[in-house]
Amino acid sequence: MSKNWTNSSHKILEQATSLDRYNRWVISIFKTYFGKNILEVGSGLGGLSQYFPKTNVTLSDLRSDYFKYLRTRFNYKTLKLNIEKESP
Repeated sequence: MSKNWTNSSHKILEQATSLDRYNRWVISIFKTYFGKNILEVGSGLGGLSQYFPKTNVTLSDLRSDYFKYLRTRFNYKTLKLNIEKESP
């Protein structure tokens, strides 16, 4: 599988981020499994992040532009994390 990120990939992520009802539904399915600490790996533009319960949330992304965006958009801890090379 190719790991190249394209402009089309970004457009798809933007569209997925704007699917509010769908993203709320996805979070509602997993909500009962959330503990006191949540680490979202690959937060992207925060489409799901915005619906997390207000607990100890940490968002992460590998891409510098998304990482910076997450830091400005959310009041959560952020990590620039590559899970293929390191563990949180």
